[in-house]
Amino acid sequence: PCELRVDVPHVDTARLVRSAGIYLHTFSFEEPFGMPISIAEAMATGSYVLAPRGPHVSEYLGGCGAEYDGPE
Repeated sequence: PCELRVDVPHVDTARLVRSAGIYLHTFSFEEPFGMPISIAEAMATGSYVLAPRGPHVSEYLGGCGAEYDGPE
């Protein structure tokens, strides 16, 4: 099952990501990619990360996930 959650308090985020096992990161690249802490938090829980394809994303994931091109 899929759940969409918005503005989840930080205290609940790690528990949710850990129980899900997969973390889907959505990012529009309108701002610089930088170091999205949510990806690092997901990796710290052992989740497999799916992130949008973009500059430096594969380097940031470092083999702990995969990139996607779009919703399809």
